[in-house]
Amino acid sequence: MSNDTPIKHGTRSTYLRHKCKCEPCKAAQSEYSRKRRGEPKPKPTLQHGTRTGYNSYKCRCDECKAAQSEYHRNRYKPRPRQSQPLQHGTRTGYQSHKCRCEPCKDAQREYARTEKKRDPSKTPHGTVNGYKHYGCRCDECAPLGRASARKFPKKIPDRPIPHGTVNGYTNYKCRCDDCNVAMRERARLEYRKNPDRSLESANRRRARMRDAFIENVPRREIFERDNWQCQIPGCFYPGIPASLDAGRYHPLLASVDHIVPYAKGGLHERSNLATAHLRCNKAKNDRLEGIA
Repeated sequence: MSNDTPIKHGTRSTYLRHKCKCEPCKAAQSEYSRKRRGEPKPKPTLQHGTRTGYNSYKCRCDECKAAQSEYHRNRYKPRPRQSQPLQHGTRTGYQSHKCRCEPCKDAQREYARTEKKRDPSKTPHGTVNGYKHYGCRCDECAPLGRASARKFPKKIPDRPIPHGTVNGYTNYKCRCDDCNVAMRERARLEYRKNPDRSLESANRRRARMRDAFIENVPRREIFERDNWQCQIPGCFYPGIPASLDAGRYHPLLASVDHIVPYAKGGLHERSNLATAHLRCNKAKNDRLEGIA
């Protein structure tokens, strides 16, 4: 690195390599150390006369109250309309300028009448549009309207949606935050009752992807049959039994190994399953002879 390259202040590299002790470089080093230690970010000091002091710090001094009031006055202040002259006898005069003279009222009534009533001579017979929008009930439009109603029925629940329940998520198809939390909580409780269920489902799914034979084999049955001992040749922990209480990613966690892997044409059945430590099972991968 040449000496002519300018130093970029405010970075950790400048603090360590160039030994720069200016305030921006010190702040960058302090921020890195804080994140490394996992400490929370320090809150900024309370500044009176700001909305942050009123909302975040719950300060109710006169300055913070005045700042909050000023914000609301500016936020809800009516916007100035474009400087357009009032033209009587138009919908713009009725809606935008709020004029209620007779010509403006007549213009609004005429607009509403023409929008609601369509010209019956232009009805597209034989279409769903003719049944719904033009109100035609002829022999051509009526069957199409009934067929459309059967195809897209209106799903109006008899009762209000019970938010925050599994019923609201499954039956009413509600995806609000409360229903999502209730569904996740139910899944978590079911996993606690039967933690082997997800692993067994994963093994069956992998077998179906390779069109392999699937047998319903409980994992604990395989573990008890092998006396919780690892059956992979070249085991890293010989004589040490596997355990389900070792931890989620612990090397001694009990796992099921396929003696002949799926990639080599193996099946998911009792004769092809064996107990293995988690580390030994990962090291074996898809080999037939054991750990390399």
